Amino acid sequence: NSAAFMMSTSFLHSDAYLTSNSTINCYRALTKTPQGNLLIGFRNPIPEGRALLIPLNNPQEVVLGEEEPKLGAPILLTLNGLGIRSIEYSDVKGVYFIVAGPYDDKGSFQFYQWSGKISEAPILINKIDFRGLHPEALVIYPQKKTKIQILSDDGSESINGQNCKDLAKTQDKSFRSTWINIEP
Repeated sequence: NSAAFMMSTSFLHSDAYLTSNSTINCYRALTKTPQGNLLIGFRNPIPEGRALLIPLNNPQEVVLGEEEPKLGAPILLTLNGLGIRSIEYSDVKGVYFIVAGPYDDKGSFQFYQWSGKISEAPILINKIDFRGLHPEALVIYPQKKTKIQILSDDGSESINGQNCKDLAKTQDKSFRSTWINIEP
């Protein structure tokens, strides 16, 4: 099934989506929709400086091996030239939360709320300070109605003079997390 998905994304290789720094990267950027589809968020490419989302309209059938992937029309979001590091739908709020960042960890990260309507731009939530963190994922817990957890990729953080991801012992590797308060 992953081969079928890779083949069906061949349209991404057009000049409209790829640029000189063009690697396709959608690492950990999937979320459900209220309709039962998936949105696939990309760190890269960032066509025309906008973040790329591709709807997968039949995820259950693809996972069960019953159908080839049916992809919807690409959605381009204005996230200040950043790609999608993580996206999650909140059933409680009825909106998507997005951690946006550079495709290569060189730059700043931002936090957005989006209605899911293509005609509406995501809203930047300015009160979030990610300085010193490399947000990799956001986690929405159903029982925590006013908080979202952000996980930081600390693979390039120095621990005893060595990058965290290069440490020999798994137990010596680490990551950080922080909580973001959201209104109910």
